[in-house]
Amino acid sequence: MSKLGEKLVWLFMSLQASAVGGFYVYSKAEKWNIREKMTVFIYPFFKILVMVLVVLSILFTLAYSVQKVKETKKIFFLLPMVIMVFLVGIAATLFSESKLREYNFAKYRETREAIVALVLEGELLPDTNGVISLPKEMQSEEMARGQKVYLVSNNGQSGIYFCTFTGVMESSAGYVFLTDRKFDVSMNNDIVLQKQYEKGWYYCGTD
Repeated sequence: MSKLGEKLVWLFMSLQASAVGGFYVYSKAEKWNIREKMTVFIYPFFKILVMVLVVLSILFTLAYSVQKVKETKKIFFLLPMVIMVFLVGIAATLFSESKLREYNFAKYRETREAIVALVLEGELLPDTNGVISLPKEMQSEEMARGQKVYLVSNNGQSGIYFCTFTGVMESSAGYVFLTDRKFDVSMNNDIVLQKQYEKGWYYCGTD
C-alpha cells in the first residue's frame, strides 16, 4: 500500500473510532431522554445495537492498530485504539446510572426547591388526585416528566415527587422531598426510598 493510501486508512480508522466512541458517549449521557422517547419496550433493543456496534468497532480498531504497529513499528498507529478506549472509558466513568442521578439532582436542585416552596406556601395547588401542574417557566422534561409533580406518601409521611423515569405497569422513579405537611387530597402513590441526597431529599421509585 502506498504511503498516501496508508494515511487515508489511518485517517478513516481514527474517524470511525471517534464517531462510534462519540455516539457511545452520547447514548450514555442522554440515556434518560433516549429511554423516555423510545419507551422501555424499544430502548433495550437500541442498547443492544449500541453495544454490538461498540464491540465490533473495538475489535476492528484493535486488530488494525496492533497489525500496523507490528508492521511499521510506528506507535502513532495506536491512535484509533486510544480514541476508542478514552471515549468508552469516559462514558463508563462519568455517565453511570448513579452519576446521572447525581448530575440531575444537582442541576435542578434550586428549581425543585423553589417548586417545593411554592407548594408548601399554597402558591401551587394540587388537584383532587394530588397532581400539580407546573408553570411554563419551571417546566423541564429532565426535571419532571409531563410538566407535573405529584403528592405521594411514604409510611404515612407526605412527599412532593418529581418523576424522571416512567417504566411499565405505571412504575416510575425520580426525586422526592418528604415533608411533615399534610395535604387534604388523595395520595394514591406509595414510594420506596432508595438513596438520600440531602435532608428531606431522596431518590425513590413507585410500584
